[in-house]
Amino acid sequence: MIYITLPQKLSGGGVHQTMAQSRCPFLNRVSANFLKRAGRSLTLYGQHCPMMSRLLCNNASATIRTIDAVGKSPMQLRISGRSYNTTAAEPKKGGECPFRWHAALKNSLKQQVMPTSWLKPQVSYGHESFDYEGYFDKKIKEKLDSSTYRRFRIVDRNANQFPECSYHGNTNSGTDQAVSQQATVWCSNDYLGMSSHAEVKEATIQAIGSHGVGAGGTRNISGTSSYHCMLENELGSLHDKDGALVFSSCYIANHATLSTLGQLMPGCVFFSDQKNHASIIHGVRNGNCKKEIFNHNDPQHLEQLLQKYDPDVPKVVIFESVHSMSGDISPISDLCDVAHHYNALTFIDEVHAVGLYGQHGGGVCERDGLLDKVDIVSGTLGKAFGVQGGYVASSPKLLDVIRSYAPGFIFTTAMSPILMAAALKSVQLLKSEVGQVLRKQHQSTVKQVKDALISSGVPTVDTPSHIIPVKVSCFFLITV
Repeated sequence: MIYITLPQKLSGGGVHQTMAQSRCPFLNRVSANFLKRAGRSLTLYGQHCPMMSRLLCNNASATIRTIDAVGKSPMQLRISGRSYNTTAAEPKKGGECPFRWHAALKNSLKQQVMPTSWLKPQVSYGHESFDYEGYFDKKIKEKLDSSTYRRFRIVDRNANQFPECSYHGNTNSGTDQAVSQQATVWCSNDYLGMSSHAEVKEATIQAIGSHGVGAGGTRNISGTSSYHCMLENELGSLHDKDGALVFSSCYIANHATLSTLGQLMPGCVFFSDQKNHASIIHGVRNGNCKKEIFNHNDPQHLEQLLQKYDPDVPKVVIFESVHSMSGDISPISDLCDVAHHYNALTFIDEVHAVGLYGQHGGGVCERDGLLDKVDIVSGTLGKAFGVQGGYVASSPKLLDVIRSYAPGFIFTTAMSPILMAAALKSVQLLKSEVGQVLRKQHQSTVKQVKDALISSGVPTVDTPSHIIPVKVSCFFLITV
């Protein structure tokens, strides 16, 4: 490593006084104390300065002291390998000082420079100003007028009496939150009550005692714990894949995976089911590539669209197993066969199926023996598994690409180890005989509710899944 020691005349206040007397526009603005601290870097800079180069030339060259690099940091070793010209340069003749910016600007240009007053916030919403609050109020009124304005219900679930809760009204009603009434949650997607399972809670408590409550960083820095690795291996095994990647939600998992694939693969084309979830739509849109929308659960229409493209064009066919609104189950085998015939990857969203279908809770694909037909599986840890987060399971190389390129995975704090511990225990339980019993109970409850609704004259839609759509003709009835 090289250290440069300035001659005495250049290392103290003498140089400041000498150069200040010469009207140096830089030194007139800095203190002698600054020069003492920045002297070494100023020596190198001075070779290009018309004023400092004259002083350096008139004084002895800077003294060079070399220190052995043993035991130094990688950054110091890198710097030590560089060579610097520390010999005083010849005085610059006719050079222009870079700090004389005002001399380089013409009067006409200076007049065009916007004053800093434009940075001050506008406090008056006059005729020429944009009325932010008025615009926001208008957009909210549009939601109210269409009866699509959302009010958040304040619900404190009872972990010891699933699915009971304490209901405190909603965030817009002005209800006193200290006053509550007991209620039953009919709209939760904690399908099997795993969020309050005794073993899941115990695993969470143990993780808190050992590791605290936060991850402490992104996955790329210090946020990857042993719980992350064990959970990802468990999820890969669940879907008969080599591994998985865990995200903060399945929305992020879908968006990050699809948008990254679309941006990376040259000429990629997405083929997306007409009724895919918003996370898929968002990921496809941000993939910045061509997309084709095929009719809902229609393999024939998908084939017509695939026929338009050469086999060497990268293609991804995207669909869900269980659709959350209609309760439909996709013809997975037919869609996969068509996709692979035209050399396309298959991406299936099993969010509303993982934990609920299959011998080990691997979803509809496991139940129907189709795990080998899907290339990429996305799922959630926040529904049947009762915790939080999402994931994708696939081949090692594809996962490594997403891990290395997806901003939604790289630039965010990792999921907390306590959530990973809870999810790990929940997945393990639902893969076991415990899960088989819970799934049978769940299907029995679904049938009981369907029969009760139909016998009561409630207009339900018969579906092959556990989702029971009840159509309400008036928006107001479901938003009050």
